[in-house]
Amino acid sequence: MRGLKSPLLLKKMIAKSKIDTLVNGFLADKDIFLVDCLVSPTNKIQVYVDSLNGLSVKDCVNLSRHIESSLNRDEEDFELEVSSPGADSPFKVPSQYLKNIGRTLKVVDCEGKEYQGKLSAFNGDFISLELSSNKKNQKSKITETLNLELDKVKQASVILSFK
Repeated sequence: MRGLKSPLLLKKMIAKSKIDTLVNGFLADKDIFLVDCLVSPTNKIQVYVDSLNGLSVKDCVNLSRHIESSLNRDEEDFELEVSSPGADSPFKVPSQYLKNIGRTLKVVDCEGKEYQGKLSAFNGDFISLELSSNKKNQKSKITETLNLELDKVKQASVILSFK
């Protein structure tokens, strides 16, 4: 069987840039934004999108159909997943901060300091967190605002609360 190549080796790998272009072209006139796009060596394509106004299953289905219709399965065998990122997944794009104003976040800065607070503002360059703490001998909480430059944030995610 010398000279024969495995069917897996014959598969053409899909370029991530091609998927990014397809997705961004489709989303250009919509209020949906791309959070992340992953393409594995085995052509498993994972596209994560979100929206400031909520994302529906129909939005994901329409994007999935667009991507699928733009690729040729005869040339590029692939597996495709289109979804929103998990509710507590780390933020990957600035629009996720805008979407989550008013929610409680866990933020880790570039120095490794961890903060938990309510996201009160985002202007594209920095975020404002309202940090609450109980001081000894005081019955009420003290709230202070922490402003962090976005490029100093290593990781941020929503803290889910089921109260």
